Amino acid sequence: MTVRRPAFKYFEPCALDAVMTATDAPCECCNASPGELYSGPIFGLRDVELLCLDCIASGRAARELGSSFADVGTAWEVHSDFDREAGDVTAEVLAELGERTPAYSSWQSPVWLFHCGDGGVFHGDASESDVAKASTESRAHFERNFGVPWAEVTDGYTPSGHNGIYRFDCRNCGMVMFHWDCD
Repeated sequence: MTVRRPAFKYFEPCALDAVMTATDAPCECCNASPGELYSGPIFGLRDVELLCLDCIASGRAARELGSSFADVGTAWEVHSDFDREAGDVTAEVLAELGERTPAYSSWQSPVWLFHCGDGGVFHGDASESDVAKASTESRAHFERNFGVPWAEVTDGYTPSGHNGIYRFDCRNCGMVMFHWDCD
């Protein structure tokens, strides 16, 4: 059975598989049972574990359950200090990311990357090819953000390992950016 998934401005469809669970359980917001539900990070006062993508995309889960997904307030505060290329990110972009975009699971907490005054598009775990073929600009961006040499972090990298490297693409200039997290 193929489940229809809404499109997300900041989340590539292929990356959704990592945060979806096949289940007959109902969405904790609308009670629909689409056959798969989002089981990624959900922040809020209420303990919510499973939501349909329609409730996330429409903002219904954020409104009715007081939930958010990507912790962009904290991420923006942290990244604004050292990512000088981000520019001014609007409240509308932060709301779209926090309230109407799924988040990804990582070792610590999912951090969203920004560039050209906009949120990056999440592509999931970086592939070995993404890491090996990273441009000089992408490597320099990473080293500025994390303060460690690219080779030190990426040597021996394999997706889904203890060293999490996540790929984001700038929606405006196309630059590939990487977030790093480890256990």
